[in-house]
Amino acid sequence: MSSNLEALQCNQCQKLIFPKRKFCNNCRSTNLKEITLSKTGKLYSFTTVHYPLSKYNNPPYFVGLVTLNENKLKITVRIEAKNIENIKLDQEVEVSIQKFPESELLPIVVAKII
Repeated sequence: MSSNLEALQCNQCQKLIFPKRKFCNNCRSTNLKEITLSKTGKLYSFTTVHYPLSKYNNPPYFVGLVTLNENKLKITVRIEAKNIENIKLDQEVEVSIQKFPESELLPIVVAKII
């Protein structure tokens, strides 16, 4: 698994596609190229999850939207923080891909406050 955050860009309309799909949602083109996304961004919004979606999630935990610095794409992330007081809007974060060690779950994008 690559540690880079990757997306697709439509060669026809230039729309960014994340997560990857087989065609552009904007213009339906299949003429796509792979790009590497920025690893840094700003926290756009966040919330606390109190009910676990799986046995690998121990609530409470935090999820949010991060606006990536280079291309302004907003992505959903799990926020690494001990408590909500450490999380602030417009805070700089670094995003990475993590896999749950003992699960079959898909990798998730995690934001670490910097």
